[in-house]
Amino acid sequence: MRLTAEPIAPGAHRRLPDGLHWHRYDISVPFERARHAYYVEGVPYHFWTPAPGDALRVAYASCNGDSHERRDRAPRLNRNRLWTQILRLHAHSPYHLMVHGGDQIYADRIWHAARERRSAIYRERPWQLLRHYVRRYLWLWRQPEIATVLSSIPCVMTWDDHDIHDGWGSKPPRGATARGADSLFEAARTACALFQHAELPENLPQALHWRKRIGHTALIGLDLRSERTPESVIADRTLAWLVNALADLRRCTQVLIVASTPLGGLNVAPVERLLDLCGLGPFSDLRDQWSSRMHRDQWVQVMEILFDHARATGAWVGILSGEIHHGAHTVLARGAQEIHQYISSGIAHRPLWLPLSRILDRCSRNGWSHGGIIVRPLPIDTFGHTLLPSENWLSLEVPADSLPFTHWQGETLGASRRVAESTTSACSPIQPSVS
Repeated sequence: MRLTAEPIAPGAHRRLPDGLHWHRYDISVPFERARHAYYVEGVPYHFWTPAPGDALRVAYASCNGDSHERRDRAPRLNRNRLWTQILRLHAHSPYHLMVHGGDQIYADRIWHAARERRSAIYRERPWQLLRHYVRRYLWLWRQPEIATVLSSIPCVMTWDDHDIHDGWGSKPPRGATARGADSLFEAARTACALFQHAELPENLPQALHWRKRIGHTALIGLDLRSERTPESVIADRTLAWLVNALADLRRCTQVLIVASTPLGGLNVAPVERLLDLCGLGPFSDLRDQWSSRMHRDQWVQVMEILFDHARATGAWVGILSGEIHHGAHTVLARGAQEIHQYISSGIAHRPLWLPLSRILDRCSRNGWSHGGIIVRPLPIDTFGHTLLPSENWLSLEVPADSLPFTHWQGETLGASRRVAESTTSACSPIQPSVS
């Protein structure tokens, strides 16, 4: 493969199954408003960077597919229509960054295919398991609309359960599945490191957290799967890492936390209690949520860290999440302090059955609280609904010296329309830098 740009340096290389090779090239560009070009096998690609003081334009998406998609079948009709929408808006007003918030792929078919072969995951070698994940990434990311976005907008990613297997960590594997769990996780982690983090897996910490700074804006990605158990979402060392990451980014006036599972999501505790009474629980989809009875105390710890940072530095803090297959906007409050939670899911996941979505909407309107922290849903459309029951993605504009602006792009009854806007607290500019 030939890749050219100015300046450019080979970063890393790894052999993959099926005779493939993975390459990373590092491109350095000035921090200025400009359109940059690079070439792969002579084909030109472009991306944009902002100038110091410019608004940072960010696209956010999650849940890119569903568990029923098969590599041996063509993608469903109009599967990637919202990816096309991103490209159309990017051509008009370029995005500087795209944040992928989990379930970039749906790898559940790896288990299903093994059963169809009358095989078992634990009998497959690590190289064979990695091949399944590589093929899944290539099948999906070679689709023209997705490939064009990935080659045109710099991105950061944090994974979720379907990047490994449905319910990973919340649903402990049993029997033969348990024997292959460690090997499956390592294969998924290797593929995630290469495709989502553009890094060799041995160069990354075991938990795939990350932090970035672009001018006045800090982004912190939390890995909510590597350390997850049915009783805990993250380890104590991750709480310490979060405190240190925020301290290192204390000069940033705007902080975006990327957490695949919403910190300000639906209240699932009453449903858990009902299922327990019926002898039907627990369900991994419920145990995934921070509002689960098992995770609420740890949820308070995370939120206290974020609130304390906002109070100590005066920074505005927002949270980007997906996972629940709806769009939503909630506010988490501790006294007079507020942190905004933006939820967008999924960009290519089939919407939930509308009557069920409306029931969830009705049940979630009153919000919930725990440990002195209140979660309050906000209306996301002109009808007062708090959940957007359609495929969607989120556009954010983060100015250096004024209010952040959010804009859900979704489809309702087949029509793409502007769904909601919100503004939050003001911020002051600082001397930009990139890391």
